[in-house]
Formats: sequence, structure tokens, C-alpha cells
Amino acid sequence: MVELHLGLKKVMVQLHLGKKQIVVELHLGSKKVFQPNYHTFEGVKHLLNTHFPSHLYRLRTDNDFNHRRG
Repeated sequence: MVELHLGLKKVMVQLHLGKKQIVVELHLGSKKVFQPNYHTFEGVKHLLNTHFPSHLYRLRTDNDFNHRRG
């Protein structure tokens, strides 16, 4: 089961896998959720091809990409 909660600048997604529950929270501070960055999409592709919970923490955040640009 997937629950999607839409707020003004926050999206909450709850994934229920048997007895396990995963909550993903997206904070929308700009008009784009994902910046057009090769590494971001590679991370998402990596997630789709692996076990979701254990690899979720390996994704880099937008702050990592912004820091590298400056």
C-alpha cells in the first residue's frame, strides 16, 4: 500500500511492505524536485534495481550537488 500526503511544500509517502513501513518525506523548496543532474538519476535507477530500504541511504542529497558546484 502506498499513501501520498500532499502539503503546501511537503510530500509524504508511506510504503507498507508486509509488517515493515517506510516513510519518505520530500520537501519542495523550489519548482524542481530533482535537478537535471546525471548523478541524481543514476541514484534513482540504482534504487529501482536493488533492495529499496538498504540502498535508500546511499543517495546523495541536493545539498551535496549544490556544494560541489560552488
